[in-house]
Amino acid sequence: MSLRTTPLAFGYGTNGLADLRLDDALALLADLGYDGVGLTLDHMHLDPLAPGLAGRTGRLARRLDALGLAVTVETGARYVLDARRKHGPTLLEADPDDRDRRVGLLLTAVRVAADLGAHAVHCFSGVTPPGTDEDTAWKRLPDALTPVVDAATAAGVPLAVEPEPGHLLATLADFHRLREAL
Repeated sequence: MSLRTTPLAFGYGTNGLADLRLDDALALLADLGYDGVGLTLDHMHLDPLAPGLAGRTGRLARRLDALGLAVTVETGARYVLDARRKHGPTLLEADPDDRDRRVGLLLTAVRVAADLGAHAVHCFSGVTPPGTDEDTAWKRLPDALTPVVDAATAAGVPLAVEPEPGHLLATLADFHRLREAL
């Protein structure tokens, strides 16, 4: 489902309703008049690492459609990949296997977004790891995001990279630097 063509649409992030079952949260948001949701891929709503993701995503797509809710897929779950590191691992990790785990989550998010008819996948760069200089981090970020951008392009799902204070990509100028690097 796409967003309305009106100048303003209201959405709500499901991570703000983590204590509710996803179906209950969606029904509540639809009843309150929201136009869409930011669906955080996490253990409490749509666990990207649990078995049967494709089937669960299909059921969710039908439910969103029935409720008239548009969706953006959010990838900022705090501990979905590592129970000990908030938002870790990031796209900037020194260990390529760690970076690959984050890339894998983003590729899963793109598939989920395509299956849901989402209007975007949202992600962020992450903070620069201790001991990593800024130039190295700026080399890692586009390298890590390239397969995600390719998958998102092939799926027809825009990738929304958020400038986040304290992260490597923190400003609009940083966003444009990344865009040029990609």
